[in-house]
Amino acid sequence: MTRRARVAGLLLASAIFAAPSLALRPPAEILSELDAVQMPQFDASKRGDQAYLAEFQKARQEANDRVMELAKEFLTEAPDHEEAGKIGGRRWQTMMQSGQGQAMIEETKDFAAREDALGVEAAYWHALGFVQGRETPVADKMGPVEAFLAKAPTDERGASLLVQTADYSREIDQETKLSLYRRSLAAFPNARANKYVVGQIRRIDELNKPFELEFQEATSGETVSFADLKGKIVVVDFWATWCGPCVGEMPHMKELYAEWKDKGVEFVGISLDQAEEKGGLDKLKKFVKDNEIPWPQYYQGNYWDSEFSVSWGVNSIPCIFVVDHEGNLYSTNARGKLEELIPELMTKRGGN
Repeated sequence: MTRRARVAGLLLASAIFAAPSLALRPPAEILSELDAVQMPQFDASKRGDQAYLAEFQKARQEANDRVMELAKEFLTEAPDHEEAGKIGGRRWQTMMQSGQGQAMIEETKDFAAREDALGVEAAYWHALGFVQGRETPVADKMGPVEAFLAKAPTDERGASLLVQTADYSREIDQETKLSLYRRSLAAFPNARANKYVVGQIRRIDELNKPFELEFQEATSGETVSFADLKGKIVVVDFWATWCGPCVGEMPHMKELYAEWKDKGVEFVGISLDQAEEKGGLDKLKKFVKDNEIPWPQYYQGNYWDSEFSVSWGVNSIPCIFVVDHEGNLYSTNARGKLEELIPELMTKRGGN
């Protein structure tokens, strides 16, 4: 690279950061300091110690601030360095984690115009900043996403951007969501981000179609078949004993069950607890017994990789489906809506 081009690059970086460096340092020196930054390790045994938590958060923020400061210096002084992309990614990820997402979006805008590894990294984080804004319209997200896909068409992070756009947009129609899922699968068939996409598509395609499942109940060993539940409205709760929100909502679930069980409503739990050798089944049985959970439980036995839940694209819990009295899938997004959906289905069934 010519001296003139290097000077131009430094001026661009300085303009972006609005803080020109007073003295250039060797990139290796900055990298060495970056590598030396130690993030504090959380002591789980002190989880309830408020003073410790405050101290930990302070130490973590100080470490993050140092990472961002050193990465900024590196990008200002050595934007053409072979490590610039990696360092830029570290800075922008840390900015996102530190609640500086909007500042990160602004900072990456000009860097994303570069035709090198730093430009690719900037384009990715610039797009991600838009994608993770739940209130950001899908159309506004897709501009930066398309720019990244054009710049790095084989980078599998493109799959993540497409899937997250589908998942984290409040105002998105089903057709657009399906289009994004299918595009991700077609372009990046082996991407990790697509693990649950086939199931997500299934959740849309199979609404109002028969919901089929037969399993051995975890505590009694009896066979439970949805074919035998036809005529009842069935609440399907994907959950786990290790899931705080699941456990927190269980008392309310029990109240709903007690209110509706004699009116033709059944609940079924789908457990995402750990494998049996890791104590998952024992924990499930103990929880059900100690908390007097009266409805049947399907213990899948493979945590997040459990075949049935993956086949339905379940990548966060609690997740609640509702099956109508004809045995058809009525809702795959029923969490927090059971008080409305159950009476609605009772009316359709002709019940009280």
